[in-house]
Amino acid sequence: MAQINFYVDDDLKDFAEKAFNTVGITMTDALILFLKQCAICEGLPFNSEITEYKPEVIDAMLDAKRVSKDQNIKAYDSFSDAILDME
Repeated sequence: MAQINFYVDDDLKDFAEKAFNTVGITMTDALILFLKQCAICEGLPFNSEITEYKPEVIDAMLDAKRVSKDQNIKAYDSFSDAILDME
């Protein structure tokens, strides 16, 4: 049996481990699943295209991310609640 060692960003590792724990698998289980899928697909088991977004789309995504983390912006439980608040 082969052993694979590699380095990865700490935040990425932590995020991935939390995601895997949610579905009850370990990092090792997830990597084995990935490698098996690569073998079955004879390549990456997902589309690997790099999407190029227009600058205004990138700006909108960054703004949405900023807003989602801003504690001073009022949050709503539903779209209806937001509409009612505008009246």
